[in-house]
Amino acid sequence: MRPRPSGHARGWRTPILQSESAAGITSSRGSFWSDFSNGNQVLAVRDRASGVETIRHIKDMGFKDFYTSINIEGELDGRIEQILCLVEGETASLITRLLNPFIPFSLEEQDRLQLAQFIAFQLVRGPRQRREIELTIDWTMKSTHGHLWTSGELSEIVVTPHPNEHLRMMCGFAESLANLLYDRPVTMVTLDQSLLLISDEPAVAIGNGNYVEHAPECFVAAPTAEDLRRRRRKDRRKPKLQHAHVFPARPAPAAAPEIGFPVSPRAALIFGDRGSKLPDGHQALTGAEAEAFARDLNLCIIENAYEWVAANPDHPTFSKMKFPPVGPILSVCDGGSAMSKQLEQPPHPRRPERLPGVAWTFQNEKRPNLRITKEE
Repeated sequence: MRPRPSGHARGWRTPILQSESAAGITSSRGSFWSDFSNGNQVLAVRDRASGVETIRHIKDMGFKDFYTSINIEGELDGRIEQILCLVEGETASLITRLLNPFIPFSLEEQDRLQLAQFIAFQLVRGPRQRREIELTIDWTMKSTHGHLWTSGELSEIVVTPHPNEHLRMMCGFAESLANLLYDRPVTMVTLDQSLLLISDEPAVAIGNGNYVEHAPECFVAAPTAEDLRRRRRKDRRKPKLQHAHVFPARPAPAAAPEIGFPVSPRAALIFGDRGSKLPDGHQALTGAEAEAFARDLNLCIIENAYEWVAANPDHPTFSKMKFPPVGPILSVCDGGSAMSKQLEQPPHPRRPERLPGVAWTFQNEKRPNLRITKEE
């Protein structure tokens, strides 16, 4: 077992957070998107829901101010984006070294920490994570305060947290995940063909289909209308929240056997099982083995993608790939409440909340930035 980072993972935030605030920054990841583009810096991009393909320049792929917060003075604050750019820039240099065939593959403690921090942020920074947080808070508020509204009002009301909430939780999640990723074995897998895809959720937790551990209460049916009437007669106080189990519709990164991240059409970082004694290293795949690896990882990339999947315009099969239909991103075991049944459908609207007045890059959509709104 390798030594744990002993709190070192907390050190990366301090210098940047003490620097001057900034805003108006376009989302990072540009250096990795560039590796998937062609000589004209363009990508073939397919919409995750419709499968429609377009050609886009890498400069048009980012989300402006997606990681900009509102600080306690009420001002736009871009320091989190600075952190992400710093982590990505340092990691890009490290990955370039690891891909160099003339330099032996080796990871020092600082290298391992750098990769762990980078992948941890990739796992929690995307639009899917923000939408999961929004849906969780919406369900929680309706479940704990549902007595304030009628059933008809509950179906119309949307409780939406401020984007600051995602940014606050993102930094805490990333720190915890970095500590869990630090001692996993790392393999750089290279292919003899340009086959790998990229998406807006490029780091994927790879696991089997039985990743959810249910409690016995998860299988208890919801109370009937008569049960609820008896309870109201018996107890006129605020209704108590019954057992509930909220979980995302994808494997949890901390418990996943493997975590993959494509760094180019021909290479991917794979974090192995924490219990594995395999050493860090490089693995070169050719022919059928390379195709099988790419097929498996690309399937995970597509299923995990939230808004788009991209590839080099010269990818041999990207345009013909069949995308599975989009499904729910969050599930709840609470006996079958009306709120949990809403989560059984793909989220609508699909895109998460943005700062007031900030439009999306691809479609100029705007939604009211209110804590509690009614759907029209």
